[in-house]
Amino acid sequence: MIGPEDREALDALLAHPGWRLFRAHVGEAWGPVAYANRLKAALGHARSVGSDVARAIDGVDAANEAIAEIMRWPAEEVARARRAQEEPVASLGRRGGL
Repeated sequence: MIGPEDREALDALLAHPGWRLFRAHVGEAWGPVAYANRLKAALGHARSVGSDVARAIDGVDAANEAIAEIMRWPAEEVARARRAQEEPVASLGRRGGL
């Protein structure tokens, strides 16, 4: 779990224009059109060398999932830290915090 300073840093990252620019670049490099092109290329390569098509597609799909996970991480960590901060502190006994 990240601490308050890290959460603030990730909040700043998510709000920064550079992050939005980076997300746009990732979207262009791995968005739906690029992803479809990579799948077609993997299929073509698999057919040309006679390898297992499923393995070629799995490789492209795994790369796509890894990139998506990396891109979600900052927002997910901030949300997790906020939820943890908002959770009520467990009482010490059955009668509450008396």
